[in-house]
Amino acid sequence: MALKLSPQDIKEIGQFWGSSAFTPEDFKNMLDTLPPQKRKDYFTTVPPEERLAGLSQEYIENYLKTLKKG
Repeated sequence: MALKLSPQDIKEIGQFWGSSAFTPEDFKNMLDTLPPQKRKDYFTTVPPEERLAGLSQEYIENYLKTLKKG
């Protein structure tokens, strides 16, 4: 049986599970394990308020420095 989900449904499910299933540290660890291109794709497709939630300013600044190098 296949579920028929709209893009909005998927976004809401992702917001629910993303906010309740991962601690900020889990999220940081997940980002750290992504290859550079996947990490860049994530940061260019997810709205800023979602992708930065729970990350420290230091982590964000370090990440932005890696983008400038690449």
